[in-house]
Amino acid sequence: MYSMIFLVAASFALSLILTPLFRNLALLLKLVDMPDHHRKIHSVPIPRIGGVAIGASVVGAFGLLFLFRLRAGVILSADLPFALRLLPAVTVIFCVGLIDDIFQVRPMYKLAAQIVAAILAWESGIHLSSIGMHNFPVILSFLLTIV
Repeated sequence: MYSMIFLVAASFALSLILTPLFRNLALLLKLVDMPDHHRKIHSVPIPRIGGVAIGASVVGAFGLLFLFRLRAGVILSADLPFALRLLPAVTVIFCVGLIDDIFQVRPMYKLAAQIVAAILAWESGIHLSSIGMHNFPVILSFLLTIV
């Protein structure tokens, strides 16, 4: 229980620290979404790389959980090999989102990258293999998981 409270508090604190830093970095590097008064109705430029601060906060909070060897960290360590197998899929999604924030990726390319990430997730063990008592053949499981 205390481990989960620590995880929430650490993630919140890191978000409070990192979000302004990444906001300032985005403003400095001009990585902002400019208002155009048509589709983008905000009144001031909005920094585009806020997801990096949130991602770093989550990773940092889990890192602190493992560093301080709290009970939840020990429990989560048992699932670390699975998390590491999922890392390529997560990395694809994160990188495409970041690249889209900076360069504006076309929707078809984003969809293609998301399909690649879903395939990587399926390969790592994320499967929709049954609903209720109905098991699916492998090819149907693969397709449903991707969708």
